[in-house]
Amino acid sequence: MPTTPDIPEPEPAVPETAVPKTAVPELAFVQHDGDGPPALFIHGYLTGAAYWETNLPALRRVCQPIVIELWGHGHSPSPDDPAHYHPPGLVAAFDRIRQTLTHDRWFVVGHSLGAALAMQYALAHPGRVQGLVVTNSNSGFASPALDERRGRTALKLAERIDRHGMAAFDEHPLNPSVSKRLPPVARSALIEVFGHHDPVGLANMLRWTTPNAAVTDRLEELAIPTLLTWGVFEKLFQPAAAVAKERIPELQVAELQAGHPVNLTDHIGFDRAVGEFISELSGA
Repeated sequence: MPTTPDIPEPEPAVPETAVPKTAVPELAFVQHDGDGPPALFIHGYLTGAAYWETNLPALRRVCQPIVIELWGHGHSPSPDDPAHYHPPGLVAAFDRIRQTLTHDRWFVVGHSLGAALAMQYALAHPGRVQGLVVTNSNSGFASPALDERRGRTALKLAERIDRHGMAAFDEHPLNPSVSKRLPPVARSALIEVFGHHDPVGLANMLRWTTPNAAVTDRLEELAIPTLLTWGVFEKLFQPAAAVAKERIPELQVAELQAGHPVNLTDHIGFDRAVGEFISELSGA
């Protein structure tokens, strides 16, 4: 008589909620209403989305500003994985924002470290950048010697943050409470956002972003319309400005009567230069 083979009992289904999922951390951002194409605004170290508040009224006349906050800044998280802090990780985070907002192309505007990251993005995705705007960025245009010094300084500050938290910035010149050069309205906004920063993310930015941000050896590859809004009072940046003018193929330069925080100390000149650049390229 034939025997019936043993049929194994089916494995119980694993509830979907029990399957571990790795969430990708996302940068905080706000898209403002405006007339014209989308434009991504990337702030520098130890500031935040509030850094652009002085400029938004004028710039909303020519674009739709998208202001972000870098890891550990303002309302953005502080991921554990170092890969998120390296420039390719940040470039990927920027592009996820573009995809979320369903923009094919946008303008990219960066200040200081944010300018270095803006250039990193433009080099990685030139077809997605309608125009690039950068300000004084010693991290982006650093010579090898300056880049090495900046890297050592950044690591020392990261170690102090590990030990002392936000108190490590009590006397730091980038602390808006210490700075005497910021316009009062901008200073108040930056002091408010300073209280939201996470020292873990700030230290990680110094370890993995700052030492890897320079694009000096790839400037010739920036073959897209680029505007340098140069604050001529910052002596440290003057050699870098000369290098930029010599090596970036489609560079326009707006020399502004300002120091490092170009868009704040000469916001009228900055707004005019950026507005004309965006309008010209967008056909407005």
